[in-house]
Amino acid sequence: MANKSRRWLNCVRRLLGVQGGKCFYCGQPIPEDVASIDHLVPRSAGGGRVGNLVVCCRSVNAFFGDAPLPLKLSAVSDPDFIRALSKWCLVVDRLR
Repeated sequence: MANKSRRWLNCVRRLLGVQGGKCFYCGQPIPEDVASIDHLVPRSAGGGRVGNLVVCCRSVNAFFGDAPLPLKLSAVSDPDFIRALSKWCLVVDRLR
């Protein structure tokens, strides 16, 4: 279990470095303790590869669930959606 946690934290740190410390979807700065690793293409749809990973807010990951990549990309390309999503993430993260 400790190895899995260490691997997870290393992956989060690496992805945060690549993503400039921000959630892939809402663009808000994201601390490691509220980060979640998301598969762009859901594992249920065959997206289990390492190059398929991004780091995002836990609340965003829960929101998208198993949504297909085209739906995720369509949603995040809408500036109004991103504004609403980033506000929602801040509220949800404060409640935790």
